Amino acid sequence: MWLKLMFAVFALVCAGDVSATPLGLVEAIRHTLSQNPDIQIQQQQLQASQGELQQTTGQFDTTVKLAGTHAVDHNPLNQQSRASYADQGQNLQELASSSTTYSLTVNQALRNGLVLSPSLSATRSAGTTLDLGQQAAQTSAKVSFNLLLPLNKGRRESAALSEAAAVLARDASQQDLRLSIARAVVNTVSAYWKWVAARHALTITRDAETSMAQQLRETQKLIEAQEIPAADLLLVRASLMDRTSARLGAEQAVLEARQKLGQAMGMNPAQMSTLAPLDDLPPLQQGLLATDNVQQRLLALALQQRADLAAARLRQEAAKVSQTVAQSALQPQLDLNLNVGYATLLESNAASSLVSVLGQQRSSANIGTSISFQWPVENNVAKGRYVQRSAAYDQATIQLNTLEQTISLGVEAAWQAVIRSARQAQEAQASVALYQITAKNEKTKSQLGSATLIDVLSVNDRLLSARQNQISYHLNYLNALVQLRFETGALLTDDVSASSIRFETFVSPPTLD
Repeated sequence: MWLKLMFAVFALVCAGDVSATPLGLVEAIRHTLSQNPDIQIQQQQLQASQGELQQTTGQFDTTVKLAGTHAVDHNPLNQQSRASYADQGQNLQELASSSTTYSLTVNQALRNGLVLSPSLSATRSAGTTLDLGQQAAQTSAKVSFNLLLPLNKGRRESAALSEAAAVLARDASQQDLRLSIARAVVNTVSAYWKWVAARHALTITRDAETSMAQQLRETQKLIEAQEIPAADLLLVRASLMDRTSARLGAEQAVLEARQKLGQAMGMNPAQMSTLAPLDDLPPLQQGLLATDNVQQRLLALALQQRADLAAARLRQEAAKVSQTVAQSALQPQLDLNLNVGYATLLESNAASSLVSVLGQQRSSANIGTSISFQWPVENNVAKGRYVQRSAAYDQATIQLNTLEQTISLGVEAAWQAVIRSARQAQEAQASVALYQITAKNEKTKSQLGSATLIDVLSVNDRLLSARQNQISYHLNYLNALVQLRFETGALLTDDVSASSIRFETFVSPPTLD
């Protein structure tokens, strides 16, 4: 940790901004997990998939229906009835009746295809015959239990299969979120190392510019002492201009790299302007061997852990389930309906509770059964849906096979990139060391008169190019490592969280058991 802080302080001093706040790679990744817009979008997509699953599960929700009605009917009497009532001393022109009904129905669809519908109703009725002294008020109740059984096996299973397909789609969205997180982390890690490398490149160009400015001063002194021709000054000035141009380009590269990192992290550019990298480019891994055995084990790891492959498999399975549901709809619909219950009756003008009504004058059991058969002759809707679902399944299968091939190629390319970029970086490091020695020798030879100014500048140009290549190859190596982690699905754990992020994960190849 102290080494990181020392590097951060050194980097800030070199950059001329001692007020900047250090930003480590782990902190950058943690900020990405919480602020990256692509991750946030995929999280909302997962919520949408969860909502679709909840809608599908809703077909098994218990439905309770309460109803209440009240009616008053007036029926006019014919002439004979009016005369009959007139003989009894009643002047009636019509008869009035009233009824009040309350009902409770529960509907429950089960995942095995059964539909249960118990119900309870009570009706209280009265009429104007009470005016004649008769007790006409009565309360009746009816209890029934209805069972609907689809006789087609496919139709019985289709409801549960629809829910299973929605579960698979939701699980696929979870894998999509894992993939989005992994891609965002890869972008952040690559952007972070590019930012660090750009600052190193800026330091190199500044050193080269400073060195060439010193060379210009020394050349002027030698010209004034008439030890070298004045024409050599033009060559040194041109070289200094090249160094200045390169330094300006390096400064722009640092700015762009910083902006790319801020974009990958989901951080405001104004916030990024106050940050400086805490972590330096880590050293090269030693002992990387390009063996077939390692490559095959890496491929096996990828086929087991890749989030996009898991999502493709889930979507293929979901498409197969949806195809089965669509196929079941091609069958004619044959349903069996069973009903059992009883009725009660209570004759009383006084208000009575439902419990007391249910216990009065109970009838024998009411039993009913019916069978319904529905056969769409053309059935174009179901046939068209089956064609769609079959095509979706075939498409998902093709996509899965293509992805497996792509992953196989990607693992091979990523592993070979790690091997070759490591060798490139090692060769570049050795090259820099040799050019540094050569540059010193050429300068000494120039002072002794055995080498020209052009020889010195040429070697310095090669040294500058070698130092820049060393940074570039080192950056390629680090990017290859994180890309290999991504290709094998070993970048992050399934339960990724800010606390589970480790620096070593992003600077080393995957661990093979």
